[in-house]
Amino acid sequence: LILDSKKREGRMTTRSEWSRILIVEDHPGRLETLVTLLCEEGYYVVGAPTIAEALECAKCEKFAVAVINMQLPDASATQLLHLLQEMNDRIRVIMNTTGLAQEAEIGSTFTYLEKAAPPSEWLGHIRRAFLDQITRYTQELETALTERTPPPEEQEERYRQLVDHIKEVFWVSSPDQSQVLYV
Repeated sequence: LILDSKKREGRMTTRSEWSRILIVEDHPGRLETLVTLLCEEGYYVVGAPTIAEALECAKCEKFAVAVINMQLPDASATQLLHLLQEMNDRIRVIMNTTGLAQEAEIGSTFTYLEKAAPPSEWLGHIRRAFLDQITRYTQELETALTERTPPPEEQEERYRQLVDHIKEVFWVSSPDQSQVLYV
């Protein structure tokens, strides 16, 4: 059984991968509660009761955040963490634990959250995971932009060459205004 927030009537609109959450929880009642809570907050949520089903979901869609029960019956949560990160290196994983003693086991986990934590704490951890992911992605984009943008002196030189060699210029924009052309 895969619970999917898209099937919940009118509570949710599908957003990009930036709002997608994968919940991996083998207790059906707890899984449905978590999916419902997060759907009501406006997230796109997919719930999977087994690691096998979670991996099938992750093959079809990219998730920003995964919440994984540390004690799953069909395989190790650590294995699932590593497989999800191989599929999507930007995913933030929150391990759902019964206690904090297991924290040392998985060093690449974004954070840990006790099962008994109140909903406000769940939402806070999930929001921080999204913020962390978006912050890191923004930094990657800024770095790529810096690497691809010529220095101001070079930009100025290109502009001067253009202006100095053209007597008359007409600027035209495409119908969708995605490009500005000169003639």
